[in-house]
Amino acid sequence: MSKKFDYDTAIKEINQILLDLQDAEIPMAVLEEKVLRASHLIERCENELTQLESTIERTLSKRSEKGD
Repeated sequence: MSKKFDYDTAIKEINQILLDLQDAEIPMAVLEEKVLRASHLIERCENELTQLESTIERTLSKRSEKGD
């Protein structure tokens, strides 16, 4: 069973990765791993935001159709 994606947790992890990447001593293998993880998280966050935007647009459209 997969864990539900949490946007806020993902943003915190991305920010931590950004801090980690500022370390000049970071090994190349770790650097690659962190960049790939950040890229994955950013993609998931973008998807979440797109879904949220669609939900908001549908909700507002339904309200305007009702004349509210």
